[in-house]
Amino acid sequence: MQLTQNVDYYSLFVDPKFVEDKPRLIEVLTPIIYKHFCESYGIDIPTKKQCVENIEEFTSTKILPERTGVFVTS
Repeated sequence: MQLTQNVDYYSLFVDPKFVEDKPRLIEVLTPIIYKHFCESYGIDIPTKKQCVENIEEFTSTKILPERTGVFVTS
């Protein structure tokens, strides 16, 4: 049983007013974020939804819309 573990944490801050090429920023950061929040969480083959749920849990921020219910009509 492991009682302690060293874990590296990194912070990233981007001030949007200094971003000149937003699509390029997204292109560069997406694989890094994916690696951290999906693969590092131990999910073998994560779905996009699982990745977003991991980000929501880690940041305590709601990203996905709440599912209010399913209406069935006949």
